[in-house]
Amino acid sequence: MRNKTELTLVIIVLLVLGLGTTYYKVKVLGFSFRPDKLETVWTVESAIDFVAEGGPVKVTLNMPDNSADLVVTDFQVESPGYNFQVVKTEAGKRGVWTSKKKVSGPQRLYFRASIYRRGQAAPPSKKAPALPKISQPLSGLNLEAARQLVKKARSKTPAATAAKIIELLNSPEENAEAALLLKVKRDSGGRLGLARDLLTMAGIPSRIIKGLLLEKNNRLKKLTSYLEIYADGKWEVLNPRTAKLENPRHFLLWQRGGESLLEVEGGSDSRVRFSSLATKILANKAAIKAGKHKHSWLIDFSIYSLPLYSQNT
Repeated sequence: MRNKTELTLVIIVLLVLGLGTTYYKVKVLGFSFRPDKLETVWTVESAIDFVAEGGPVKVTLNMPDNSADLVVTDFQVESPGYNFQVVKTEAGKRGVWTSKKKVSGPQRLYFRASIYRRGQAAPPSKKAPALPKISQPLSGLNLEAARQLVKKARSKTPAATAAKIIELLNSPEENAEAALLLKVKRDSGGRLGLARDLLTMAGIPSRIIKGLLLEKNNRLKKLTSYLEIYADGKWEVLNPRTAKLENPRHFLLWQRGGESLLEVEGGSDSRVRFSSLATKILANKAAIKAGKHKHSWLIDFSIYSLPLYSQNT
């Protein structure tokens, strides 16, 4: 009787471990029960152009950030005559090119990243971030106009309030407060900076970000500015042109806050353009790439770490 009980417990433990591992691999790592299922992987390319001034050159580019929905599985660079390395900073990772010798004339460097949608929902944050400081304080009639605009925009949810603030700023001909505030000269930030200050007055944490929408193939585009607002325990991307929330599975965050996108030492007339292309690969292959990026032990301790002939067997 005792042996039977122990055997039953062992079977239950093995079943729980097996089902738990399977759930984790499907829900978190993105594996599929169908071996022929395809998944979209985006290749995003940055083309950096500048004119070298005849001396040593150093170029740094902010690298894209991972999110709960998108992960950078790998990257490649094309930069003959340059050394490349990844440097970690407080703001994130930066790619750094240094010339092997003195260079002059037009230069072009390429950075390519493979982006995989892993479909893992972001867990709600237990602690709300601190409100940012108002970048340009207002006074007098301008301050009263800002208060009235925030009062008009106040809604049931932070996301709805933020969207209403954007809508009011986008239609100054219909709103006297918005028209007055938009006439105030700002040192930096422009309309987005004004929107962020109004969100701070409304008690909604926000920050200005730049990124790329991965809804269609892009060619030689600039990064677009968005507002990231904190609502319902997570950060949401708000489009300042449409006043609508963007799908996080389609938005690749590349630059956040005050971090610089591109810096060139020893060159001038620098610019960077972005292109993206969607391709289809096997879902399990994409999950393996994402899992290795996350250093998941389940990737190495699985059938996929065996040689192909062993997998076939």
